[in-house]
Amino acid sequence: AGTSASAPRQTLSNARTRFNAMNAGDTVALCRTGAWNANGGTVYNTRCRADNTCDFRDYIPSWGSSDSARPRLNTTSGRVFSMETLGHDEGYRYWNLDIRQTGASQSDGFFMYNDVSDVDICNVRLETTPLTGGGLAIYPHPQSAGTGIVIRNNQIYNYSFCGIYGGSPGLVIDSNYFENNGLPASPQDHTIYLTGTVGRNTGMIVKNNDAYVNSSCGGVIFVFHQDLPNLTVDENRITSPSTTVNCFRIQSSSSAATDPAHFLNGK
Repeated sequence: AGTSASAPRQTLSNARTRFNAMNAGDTVALCRTGAWNANGGTVYNTRCRADNTCDFRDYIPSWGSSDSARPRLNTTSGRVFSMETLGHDEGYRYWNLDIRQTGASQSDGFFMYNDVSDVDICNVRLETTPLTGGGLAIYPHPQSAGTGIVIRNNQIYNYSFCGIYGGSPGLVIDSNYFENNGLPASPQDHTIYLTGTVGRNTGMIVKNNDAYVNSSCGGVIFVFHQDLPNLTVDENRITSPSTTVNCFRIQSSSSAATDPAHFLNGK
């Protein structure tokens, strides 16, 4: 019936269908220690509210504990959680999940586009098999009107183009761990790439993050392009053993085509 932990539904497609149809304040939960070999898809529920969220998260089964492995989603193609439909939607929380993407036709772990706001992504592991051209872990698009997007306490591994790309007004990227994103070694590959146009993405915050790229690093690890008023970048640890001339820690410039301003130990 899917109404209790003793009688759970079992497929990821059913979980997504129920999430898209449930009422504000409801939760779809996947059991810790569980794993699903299935692809994701579109998330869209206009009932959810910023102050009465719809949650997609974990629960502890009778045989598990709070130390049990997070629910694991093994996907091979497409986007896992895609929030890109026309019209406004808001009030989603994704907590305590483990997303592993493999296969030649995979895409984003999370994709946010158009008018989606008030999204909280917390303690989610995102990992992909690196591809030429890469996948995007999280994509709050620079043309989005969405506000209230928070990405916190996540672990993001091996995204070839970027771990996080895009931007939205007031976006918060806080206390995440990044490892070996922005490979293979192109100056256009990054760990975090924030951008904006005509002052739209004001007040973004990047703080308390820990980013590591191995000796193959050949691009800027944190890059900030175009018009980003009131941007705060504070207390981040950015490290790499690379000695490649293009492996900068932070770059701030109007575009990749212009001469960069770089701050090796920026705050």
